[in-house]
Amino acid sequence: MRTCALLLALLSCTPDHTTQIPVPEQNEAGVVALAIEHTTQQSDAVFDMHALNGNDETVASVHVRTGGVADVADQLPGEGDRGGSEIVFTSAHGETRLLTRERERLEMLPPSDATIAELVALPSIRKTLEREAKLFIQQPKLANGDTAYATALCPTSELLSSPVAKQCCFQDSLMTRFINPASQFVTRQKSTYGICKASDGGSCAGSNCYYGPYGYSRATITGSGYTEMKVYVVLTMFSVCSPDYGYPGGFADVSGTGGLACGCACNGNGTRCYDSSKSGDCPGAPNCNTVGCPGGGSGAGEWNY
Repeated sequence: MRTCALLLALLSCTPDHTTQIPVPEQNEAGVVALAIEHTTQQSDAVFDMHALNGNDETVASVHVRTGGVADVADQLPGEGDRGGSEIVFTSAHGETRLLTRERERLEMLPPSDATIAELVALPSIRKTLEREAKLFIQQPKLANGDTAYATALCPTSELLSSPVAKQCCFQDSLMTRFINPASQFVTRQKSTYGICKASDGGSCAGSNCYYGPYGYSRATITGSGYTEMKVYVVLTMFSVCSPDYGYPGGFADVSGTGGLACGCACNGNGTRCYDSSKSGDCPGAPNCNTVGCPGGGSGAGEWNY
């Protein structure tokens, strides 16, 4: 397991607390307990969860680090010193690593790893991740008449003017999923509250907003070498697009209409603004200096991908 003791020789590592909790649900992976650890590494908040079988062996793990993650500044737009988060899922099938500029709430669909997908669907594990790591993994809503996941082509109004979103899939009208020019898989969550809002729909200021100037969360990226989005169908009830497995989706490459220099007003009025220090435009929006951001802080560029 990733423990503080193993890292002391290499990193500044301060233990917070370690706990073990039972997993009451039956599952094919044979997981019966979770070992949870919070640490501080070089001022970053680190969460590790190990799913253990009856022999106290790790079947799968989830690692979340939030703070000055170096790869975030290297691979995603935005101010470098704001950092972001990395999420790493590990099982016998391999490792999946995701990066995002987001620090407050990490929201995603289940990963394609079958073991991880089964485990994060269990209520005890899902609630633990939400409570301990602010990691929210959506599950299909098929009961009580709820609408199942569905895929469609991406409207240009949901995307930025650059770069081209390759093989873009509009998932359940609540997220865009596509391949970027670096051949990485990109996911963005759409707001149901409108633009420039906190994660719960409340007011927010500038870069502290969860949903940005076009009503999407900051992008999450993973992998490399992707060329095609695919669609897989589960029990004929819902479909999900992913580059990892399924059938060719036939999705188009899309260039959007959103300006690249848009940020969120710092006065909390829930509107976008134009940051003239950024390349690109933000048609029809006031200058960020006039809506409470004279010294910066609008977050312009952080919601780009």
